[in-house]
Amino acid sequence: MQNWTDAQRLAIDLRNKNLIVSAAAGSGKTAVLIERIFQIIKKGEVDINNILMITFTRKAASEMKEKLQKKLDHEIENDGMNQNLKKQRNLLEASDIKTIDSFCLQVVKNNYNILDLDLKFQIIDEKRNLELKTFILDKIFEEEYEKADTRFINLVETYGKLESDEDLRNYIIELYDFSQSNPNPSIWLEQGVSSYTKNIDEFERTPVGKYYIDILIKRELSNLDNYLSLEYDSIANGAEEYQPIYEDDLEQFNLMVDNLKTKGLSSFLKSNIEFKRLPNVKKDDKNPSHEDFKLARKELKDKVKELTLDLEGKLNEQAEKKADIIYLIDIINRFYKELMKEKRRINLFDYNDIEHFALELLSDKDVNMKYREYYKYICIDEYQDTNGVQENIFNLIARDNNLFYVGDLKQSIYRFRLADSSIFKNKVENYGENILCEALTLNMNFRSSKSVVNGVNCLFNHLMDGFFSPVKYKDEAQLVHGSTILNDNRIETYVIDLAGTDDLEDEEDDEIQYDKVQKEADVCARRIRQLVDEGKYKYSDFTILANSTKFIVDPFKEIFDKYSIPIYGEVDTGFLKSLSVGFFIDYLEIIDNINNDLALINILKSPIYNFTLEDLALIRKGKSKGEQIIGSLYRYTENEDGFKNIKDKIIVFLSNIKELKIKLNEHNLTDFAINLLIDSKYYFTIFRKDDYEFESLNLKELLRLISDFENLNNTHLNGFLKYFRHIQNNEISIPSSSLISEEDNVVRLQTIHKSKGLEYNNVFLVKLGDIWKSNAIKQINYHQKLGIGAKINDIKNRNKKKTFNYDIINKALGYENLEDKLNLLYVAMTRAKANLFLVGSVKKMDKYRSYNFNSIVKARSFYDLILPIIFNDETAKVNFEVSKESGIINNGNYKQNKVLKVNLESSDDDFRDRHVIQTPKKLSATDFVKINSIEKALTRDLLKNSLKIKPDFLQGKKISSVEKGIIFHLVMELLEYSKKYTMEQLNEAINVFKEKGILSILEVESLDIDGVFGFLDSTIYERMLNSADYEKEKPFNLMIDPSMISNDYIGENKILIQGIIDLYFIEDSKCILIDYKTDYVDQDMIKEKLDEYEKQLQLYKMAIENIKGIQVTEAYLYFSKIRDFVRIDFGG
Repeated sequence: MQNWTDAQRLAIDLRNKNLIVSAAAGSGKTAVLIERIFQIIKKGEVDINNILMITFTRKAASEMKEKLQKKLDHEIENDGMNQNLKKQRNLLEASDIKTIDSFCLQVVKNNYNILDLDLKFQIIDEKRNLELKTFILDKIFEEEYEKADTRFINLVETYGKLESDEDLRNYIIELYDFSQSNPNPSIWLEQGVSSYTKNIDEFERTPVGKYYIDILIKRELSNLDNYLSLEYDSIANGAEEYQPIYEDDLEQFNLMVDNLKTKGLSSFLKSNIEFKRLPNVKKDDKNPSHEDFKLARKELKDKVKELTLDLEGKLNEQAEKKADIIYLIDIINRFYKELMKEKRRINLFDYNDIEHFALELLSDKDVNMKYREYYKYICIDEYQDTNGVQENIFNLIARDNNLFYVGDLKQSIYRFRLADSSIFKNKVENYGENILCEALTLNMNFRSSKSVVNGVNCLFNHLMDGFFSPVKYKDEAQLVHGSTILNDNRIETYVIDLAGTDDLEDEEDDEIQYDKVQKEADVCARRIRQLVDEGKYKYSDFTILANSTKFIVDPFKEIFDKYSIPIYGEVDTGFLKSLSVGFFIDYLEIIDNINNDLALINILKSPIYNFTLEDLALIRKGKSKGEQIIGSLYRYTENEDGFKNIKDKIIVFLSNIKELKIKLNEHNLTDFAINLLIDSKYYFTIFRKDDYEFESLNLKELLRLISDFENLNNTHLNGFLKYFRHIQNNEISIPSSSLISEEDNVVRLQTIHKSKGLEYNNVFLVKLGDIWKSNAIKQINYHQKLGIGAKINDIKNRNKKKTFNYDIINKALGYENLEDKLNLLYVAMTRAKANLFLVGSVKKMDKYRSYNFNSIVKARSFYDLILPIIFNDETAKVNFEVSKESGIINNGNYKQNKVLKVNLESSDDDFRDRHVIQTPKKLSATDFVKINSIEKALTRDLLKNSLKIKPDFLQGKKISSVEKGIIFHLVMELLEYSKKYTMEQLNEAINVFKEKGILSILEVESLDIDGVFGFLDSTIYERMLNSADYEKEKPFNLMIDPSMISNDYIGENKILIQGIIDLYFIEDSKCILIDYKTDYVDQDMIKEKLDEYEKQLQLYKMAIENIKGIQVTEAYLYFSKIRDFVRIDFGG
């Protein structure tokens, strides 16, 4: 029985009220959520299917269901006669524990006819969506250019760049995308220019005017007060000569405040502030406090100058350009209408569209009533990451007293995804005014050691004070230590002193940056090595977090390698720049168009054809003007004086290209690409590269991309190549797969954003001294509450001039950016359970000698926030142990038993890798064609089965054999192996998968159901039913001698193999192993491949015997196409 705190128990038990829970990091919010739902269904208040539980990710939804299932199973085990619990267990799988995207999709599919939608609509992916937007904009711009409307030409000149309209196009798409996070995008756009008025009184009533007065001016006045405090502190510390000046400055400040309070904005802005000259101080009497006073006073004067501006003139100036902004909004609205028209035509929508459809449907009285009556309780997780559309949806389906929100304002780090944390903040503040609503705080931290909790509290008592963050941390959000981890170690803080080096803050030299990262990596590796050698931890107990992992993975790997520490870091930006991907695209380019000279040269020089530069020079010798490479190749084959070896290579190349063009017409594009990778031997050659793991992943991602293109478009190679170039030009993110599993004993390196919701034993936060990346300077900016700000053409000075709105929105965005950084730091520090280590490089240590208001205002890095507090707060000295590092890197080379990473398990919810293996890094000079057949077989499985399966294939498109194999394995995984099936019962089970959306109609039709039934109707299956112990889809890790894979391997390195075993069961304390094969085979083909299959199952046998500790006595291959088993004999 878990011991709940009073606050947790209230969150679990409170009913008949709306409840919003502010759950601090590590406070057990997930456990509370699950227990609340469990108690509701256990007590029979409602059935589980009458509860709507919205999670932030599909993974979170899956984990919620899994944990509820375990609780129900445990309770049923203790109370087997409880029919209600059994009922809830049966209802659980189909319950509405899901993401907001899934819920909205369900609403739309259930009511599609009201919106006149085609039920067969699909979700468009990001790449195709951008392609569609570009297509629509092309049409609109072409029409506008033809009309030669001066308003449009003016927009292009103002917001384009270098005679290009590309920037204007980007602004239109950005504003359209941003507007979609609002319940009514067109109204948001129209209201976005409401403040473009000449009248000051009208301006004060607009969102921008209210923000300017209520937030900016009052905030800036508070800033002035802080600068006055700094002046006063300087006098107290030795600058007594400036006492009269301070008193006069204070009087001027009070005059400004009085003007605002009593006479209004206009009078305040016209405040006539005159600053007196500072008295002279003799050189011998000067001390640092005099300089501090001058700096504070300069800041004070600059702020006063900013505040006492000519508002009337600025409003007049921007009001004259209001018509231009309105015209821009008209184009955006037109873009929206044309885009939706095209989306309806092709029956593809994105999740923003689905949310707006759901909002429209739930605004319908009948639909709304249905959902309000159906859901008795509604729970929203990660509520701080909600946007306006989602909030309206929740309010529409809620009753007066059945909402349960949980979140944490301090962990709002997804503003860039258009999350609006002010929704959470306002609800917490307003809930105290309603008898049917209650706000609750969970601040007991059950995750972290006392030292981590105390350190976090020490920093954020200063950083989150209600000014730079809406959270008043010291008063309402301090963590209370509640974990059982015994650790009183202080937070180790490593400061690498870069004094004497070049100014790195503005340094872009890659070599210098690389060296700086290596110094931080050396600090981390040295400490990890020490702790592991002491036997306290293993490698997987350490996680390294950074704001961004871009450019740091390689230097960290290089240093950790010297310390014999295995490390894995994931980067999401390498796909489009991958050499392997670039090469393969070149190969496809020349198959599509042999006249692409640049691509052709790259392929000829590649390991596949091995043309040297000397070969190419000889081939091009004597070329005629304008002759392309392909012409030179044909000409050289006819040259009697040409070298035979070069001619032979040309003939092989031309023959291959001719054969590939024929195969392209015979296969779908995905199968063609897979076969091209394998048959060309190129997939194997990439393992000569040091970064072979990532290049392998990149090629897999390319195959997924090709498969996605086929599912949404057609099978034309030329079309895909255009599609790929479009992705390159727009730098669309291609997510990467994970190289490791949770069980791997390696140090993890990842971003802070990816760590959200997770916890780790020991955390190193690195790159804390790095300057935060500045936002790009834009001609147009925008804000959720404040609308649109824009620059205007200043014809007189021939430049772009900021409007008043632009400046205000810029300030608002700056404050929000600082708030986001504080939240990000809080999330990062609260991931640690036992120990937290801070690491960063700084150039000017002396700037941290004092801590004051300016320390936060002028912060440009995380260490700018942290170090002034650590160096100047007495309590911080108790919680933090600072080590000043020289940054000298250990150059010793430790002997290590290197583990080569093999299987690349995917992290995507929608696809999975099966039998995956990679070759060692180093092979002998033997031709790669001779690589052992076992590797080739498993690699082919990798390439085929790593492709992403869409929820629905395009209607009318033929499903490939690759996809059919994946569908077969998916069904075998989903079927319950608990009973004997008839064909009728099997069909019923398949229909359930179809109704749940797991399989589409086309996928069901393509399923080899006879092959599935052949297995279920076998004596092997009957034996398995009698077994009390079986497992499907069992992942494994196995260290093996590399000679098992390739006889050509040279070296001592062990190889780590990871894979997934289809099925095994225990019978009479012996293990029986089954592997499914969906290839088209006959008996002769089986005999030919038997050696290959035997070696494959030998690996699985070794893995099971390691996992279970029992002997595998029988192994069978089940060939679904011939519905027959073949027993594999391991030779005793």
